[in-house]
Order: sequence, then C-alpha cells, then structure tokens
Amino acid sequence: MLVDYEDNIGALRELQKRFKERSRKDPQLYHLVCDYKEEPLNEEVWHSFMEAYHYLPQHQWHEWHTFPDYVWCGLFFGVGESKPEFDRLATDAFNYLAALGEENELPVSRPPYGRSNGWLKLLYEYVALSDSDTPPICTGYFQPWKGRIANITLLEELANPLDCWSRPNKDGVSHPLYPSARMIGFETDMFFVSSAVLHWLLEALPSLCERPDDSPDFTGIEPNWDENTGRLTIGEYVVKEYKREASRQTALLRAFQKAGWPTWLSDSDIVDAQIN
Repeated sequence: MLVDYEDNIGALRELQKRFKERSRKDPQLYHLVCDYKEEPLNEEVWHSFMEAYHYLPQHQWHEWHTFPDYVWCGLFFGVGESKPEFDRLATDAFNYLAALGEENELPVSRPPYGRSNGWLKLLYEYVALSDSDTPPICTGYFQPWKGRIANITLLEELANPLDCWSRPNKDGVSHPLYPSARMIGFETDMFFVSSAVLHWLLEALPSLCERPDDSPDFTGIEPNWDENTGRLTIGEYVVKEYKREASRQTALLRAFQKAGWPTWLSDSDIVDAQIN
C-alpha cells in the first residue's frame, strides 16, 4: 500500500541520518572482504583461511566472518564496541528495503540473505556499480606478512582446494603457497559508508508521484470539501488541509462541492459560491 511505502521510506531516511550522526563519533568500525575468483568455497575452507591468517596485531580488535553463500569472507576491524550498533542499524536498513517489495526495483540486487550480511553485500555491490569515488575504497590482495601465518598445517589444508601449491622443484617436491585472496575494503568507517550508500539508494527509488501501480483506485469516488475542518478528502485520504485562510482557493472548492464536482465551472458558479 502507498501508506506502507511512505512509512518505509521515512524510516530509511531516519536511518540514513542515524548512520551519518554515528559516523562523526569515535570509535570507528572498518570492514573488508576477500574472495577467490568469486567462486563459493565451503565452510571448512573459509575456516582454514581465517585461522591461517589470524596474524593481526593482538592489540587491534578484529573479527572474521563468512557470508551465507560462502563466496566471500569478511573482516571487521577497528573498535569492537561499535559493531553491535552497526549490526542493529544495518539489519534495520536491510529489512526496510526488503519491505518495499520486489516491484520496487533497486539499482542493486537484493541478496538472498538478510540481516547485517545482506546490508554489507548491498554496500559492496554499490561499489561495483557506482562511478562515484564516495565512499572511497581500496583494492588489492590480502597476504600475510612473512612468517606471520599462525598455523602451517592449516595453510597446507587450505592449499589443496585452492590449488595453491608451488611448481615442483628439481626433486619433484612442491610446497604450499601463501594463498593471496582478492580484497576490497572501504577506507572510511562503515557508518559513513552506510549513510552514503543509503542516501544514493533513496535517491534512486521512485518517488510517490511516480508510483501509479501503488496509487489507490478512486474511480467513481467524488472528492469532499469540508468547510468546517478545512479538509479536502477523497475516500479516506486527505488531499489538502488548510490551517490558514485561503479565501480564493476555498471559494473554488466550495463551488465544486456545491456543483457536485463537475469537470469545469462557469464564472457564475464561482461567484455564487463566493457570495454564499
């Protein structure tokens, strides 16, 4: 319904403001994703990857996670106290977008999964489609520093499904390579990123006046002008409410009401309505 659409758009605009306000505060939260040729891996392989690459400085909070389709592996870092609030806002933003309905085509596709993972997927898809440099991103390969892989056994397990073995040496022996995952990340905190992308999505969504399919059918229903309340209504919808004096406009409405809402009025009809 039109009312539901308007309510959801209003909620998304409020979330955009909350993301923006939160981005101005410390501590901040950052994120990046890794993938291998955009092909889904299984949970065990990603688990091995996350464990093998568990080399970040101990004083820096970080948290690995996988996406439900196992195409990506994500890394949050920064200050962990910010993540619960981000998860709440991200989940709300995704749910309100999903509530708009499939007929409201977004410039990015809706992921098959929701909550904060669904929102993150939308953010990165925006980056792939947008020509804008806001929010700024960094790309490259996620590689460990030499000697900082936590578990060589896990590295060997990871090398098998990813085909990350060296060429055989003269003795025919290969060794596991440090697999370099493709990486893309945002250079600014995730609250700022979410605010910027949500603003772009709201601008891309059709406005209410461009949504004839969702407009109620007023066929056969006449408007009604109530002189006492100052309201012009059609059915249950308030088209216009006058809270200040507007004598010329209300005179026309009075004339149309008296004449039974014809397609046009004569000058004498308008004069008669002004007198009476």
